[in-house]
Amino acid sequence: MIGTRTLISVVAATVVVGMGLGAGGPRPEVEIGARRLVIERADRADQALAGLQRALAPALDAARGGA
Repeated sequence: MIGTRTLISVVAATVVVGMGLGAGGPRPEVEIGARRLVIERADRADQALAGLQRALAPALDAARGGA
């Protein structure tokens, strides 16, 4: 038969694990912030690539014309 001490420790461990798992639930404000950050970084990368493309266009056209 299960002893009282064992039963108390099992219940306590179950409660601690349950609380630990419950604390890691979804947090919409974190997800919204993360999505906003990803969009901002993607926009910066897109602008940088467009600038690079504009800067390299004359050299690429010259290389294509010389080939």
